[in-house]
Amino acid sequence: MKFKLYCFLIVLAHPCLGLSSTEPSEGTDAWGSFLKIDRDIPIITPEKARDPILRQNLSRTLLAYEEFRSLIKHKGDWVGADFAQGYFSQLNGDQQMLHSMIGSYSFSRAKYIDIDELDTVLDDLYLKINACLLNGGKAVGSVSVIVHTKKSGIEVPNWRVVCMAKILRLYHNYSPTAFPQLSSPTKWQIPPGNYIMWAENPETGQKSSTQEIPVDRNQECDLAVP
Repeated sequence: MKFKLYCFLIVLAHPCLGLSSTEPSEGTDAWGSFLKIDRDIPIITPEKARDPILRQNLSRTLLAYEEFRSLIKHKGDWVGADFAQGYFSQLNGDQQMLHSMIGSYSFSRAKYIDIDELDTVLDDLYLKINACLLNGGKAVGSVSVIVHTKKSGIEVPNWRVVCMAKILRLYHNYSPTAFPQLSSPTKWQIPPGNYIMWAENPETGQKSSTQEIPVDRNQECDLAVP
């Protein structure tokens, strides 16, 4: 069941990040997406949110974004970064969802916001930004994730680990992706973000329960298998 949050959007007029006299391309690269986010990001007054978890999520993301803007100055900071496959589609998903939330906004009226979708966008954007903040403000487009498949705390091999960025679940044209090797463990370079992960037995088709795993740095995690 979806819940709606009645709140006001206040759009701040940010100067573009390090915008020079010749405007950088706003194509499919990360810099272009962040230019659009910087132009469109809605600032929803946290105290207007009745849900305390959403209010905390709003405050966390907005504070991180302000710090991120002060550290990332030039498009050139992103040129040498290593971007994992899927980074741009995830970030563009964040940007498009934010844009749709404020596209019809005017200062004279309020707008309903879908809490579930807003939470998903805020989580993913925060994790991508925080990955950069943890790296001294330098662009981070790829992190290493090692997944162990375990049953009752004991490592179990030969399971296929599958994941999907939570932001992409809002779009119907994306599918889950499997880690390149069977467990356990199995390792992959993925974009920072919020993921839904599970394990599948390639012989029987049996599946584990899903787990939500936030990723903003190199890390290891466990998936419980049946």
